[in-house]
This record gives sequence, structure tokens and C-alpha cells, in this order.
Amino acid sequence: MRSIIFGLAVAMLHWAAQAGETVTYTVGEEQFEGYRAAAKDQSKGLVLIIHDWDGLTDYEMKRADMLAGLGYEVVASTGVSGASCSKVCVSRW
Repeated sequence: MRSIIFGLAVAMLHWAAQAGETVTYTVGEEQFEGYRAAAKDQSKGLVLIIHDWDGLTDYEMKRADMLAGLGYEVVASTGVSGASCSKVCVSRW
């Protein structure tokens, strides 16, 4: 039984790994961080993912990887320079 569970876990490892990369880009004079996942085959187009209140997390990166697997170029943007939105929002309250 243990060997079956171990075998399944090893077989699923490639799905857990992120296929994209962290990127830094500049708008005006401000630097931003994001995540880019390239299409596996010929690109069907570009998808831009904007995070929710807690910033760019594994959730957005996983979705970017999933869309890339379907043939789309994907950029997940932070939109907040150097910090997650939750840190900025909390500091303003």
C-alpha cells in the first residue's frame, strides 16, 4: 500500500511544480514584480491576471500555469510596487 501511495505522489510531482517564472518589469520609474507562464505550443493569445486583495500568491501562479497549459501566454501582475496589496491596504487603515 505504501508503495502505491508513494508511486502516485511521485507521478503527481510535475503538476505541483510551477512552470512559469518570476519577472520584474518597470512602468515609468516604478518597478513591479509579476509571474509569467509561456504557452506550451503556439500561443492562442495573452491573458493578464490581476490578483485580489492579498497580492500575488501561489493561487494566481497556479492559474497562470494552467492557462499556459491550454496554449495561452500569461502574465500575473502585482500592480503594487514591491509589496502585496494587503500590506499596502493595512498600512493605509
